[in-house]
Amino acid sequence: MPTALPLATSFTDASVTEGQEKTALTNLRAALAEIGDPLGRPGAIQNLSLAFSVAASALTCNVKTRAGAAPSAIDPASVAMRNATLATGDFNVRNIIAALSLVISSGSTLGHTNAVAGNIYWYVIDFGGVLELAASTTFFGQQGIVSTTAEGGAGAADSATVMYSVTARSNVAFRCIGHTIDTQTTAGTWAAVPTTAELAPFDTSLPQITNSLGADVNLNNTANYFDGPSVPQGTSGTWFVSGTVSCTDTAGAEFEVKLWDGTNVIASASHRNAGANSPISIAVSGFITAPAGNLRISVKDLTTVNGKILFNNSGNSKDSTITAIRIG
Repeated sequence: MPTALPLATSFTDASVTEGQEKTALTNLRAALAEIGDPLGRPGAIQNLSLAFSVAASALTCNVKTRAGAAPSAIDPASVAMRNATLATGDFNVRNIIAALSLVISSGSTLGHTNAVAGNIYWYVIDFGGVLELAASTTFFGQQGIVSTTAEGGAGAADSATVMYSVTARSNVAFRCIGHTIDTQTTAGTWAAVPTTAELAPFDTSLPQITNSLGADVNLNNTANYFDGPSVPQGTSGTWFVSGTVSCTDTAGAEFEVKLWDGTNVIASASHRNAGANSPISIAVSGFITAPAGNLRISVKDLTTVNGKILFNNSGNSKDSTITAIRIG
């Protein structure tokens, strides 16, 4: 049975004897030992939350306490950080004792795509004992050592694979503290706060991204592939990706389809529809490690310039959809 915390009256009541106080004190020490130090393990986070706002087309992340206030010396947010030396296995507890924020400036896309849900992973980095905020579309792991790039404040933080911080830092310890998902009409124009926000630790076993076309895509050049649905998954990890495109033409036509990352073809197919205005659905899937760019399904109409990739022929708005699942 766990040791119960003694009541305050066990120490303050006038009728309490010295022996009873000693017993209560012994029980208090035992109970606290059983509870343990909440920051006595690597990666522990205490009294930390995240708040988001948008203004002037920029996204701001603020570190807050559990009460929703800025951290202070009397109410700090605390994070247990690994040692910045790769071969050293201890950790340090760092306290955030003042307001801390990171602005993703107007024009900075973080590698996101227009009108497509995108991930942002939020980190703290340990620079000489002082924690700073950082962010990336890529999940670098729960903790580790990293070099960051300055966000710059000028709308040029556009990579999906870089971790950005206010000031560039080299070989600093990091800890992932949160994850958000947001969809911006125009990538880099931060008009909406995240629709999903979660604090670490969170499930990272099978992160997945799904996207569907929001409008038809005209296939108006028989020599070219045109991009259909795509996802901004970043360039790290191993992914299983699968999707379907629905295609039609005003005549009987042959369609070539490829699933790729803009450089490497994962899977391909060729199909002909039954006749004029007769839609067909073509499915492709496969695996890829370290994608070079956004995963996508692209289509070429070999027959006429009147073909289309359809987004809503079924009435369900999911006719051309792609899903990527990270498996490693």
